[in-house]
Amino acid sequence: MKRIFLFLLAATLSLFTFGQTPTPETSSAVVHEEASNPRAIKNNFTVSFGVPIGGIQLDGFTQGTGFGVELSNNMYVGDENAKFRAGLNANWFQANYYRKMTDSTLTGIVEYHILKIGPMVTFSVADGMDASIYANIDPVFSFGLSQDWDEGLSYSGVPLYAFGGKFRYDNLLLGVETSMGRVGYRSSKDSKPGLKDFQRYRIYFGFQF
Repeated sequence: MKRIFLFLLAATLSLFTFGQTPTPETSSAVVHEEASNPRAIKNNFTVSFGVPIGGIQLDGFTQGTGFGVELSNNMYVGDENAKFRAGLNANWFQANYYRKMTDSTLTGIVEYHILKIGPMVTFSVADGMDASIYANIDPVFSFGLSQDWDEGLSYSGVPLYAFGGKFRYDNLLLGVETSMGRVGYRSSKDSKPGLKDFQRYRIYFGFQF
């Protein structure tokens, strides 16, 4: 009796296991269905490093050379292998440093961009290659000091606007961007703060994961 019971138990377990093991065709169909789910939200993370082209244009005052780092996410809905995707470009944090020598005085500015966000469209060029364009609202805050502490300055603006394009090959990223708008400007040598036109071009490179 025990032998018959063990035999039936083993047969039942074998049948259950066989029934639950997907065939290659079933596995492929499931993977494809998950990949092409139009409601699936995809996300990738980007670390990039930027260099301004021509510095900052601030109502005729041009801040000089600089360097910056940026942390951002790209989020979109649908199949990541589709030829065309619409999504959201969210820049959580960007910090830049600029410096300029004027009349033997070195002026340095630290600039922050926080929660730069806006729509993005991506076009697939080939396997592992795509190009994107985006338009963001770009809040900026900054402060600066001259080398001899003789002058302090700051500017901020909400919103500025940023427009750019980027190209990705595997995990490597290369892009160009311009930010523009009006910022509130204040200087210790100027008793009255005011609005100034702001514009900056930059080229950046980085890694997308």
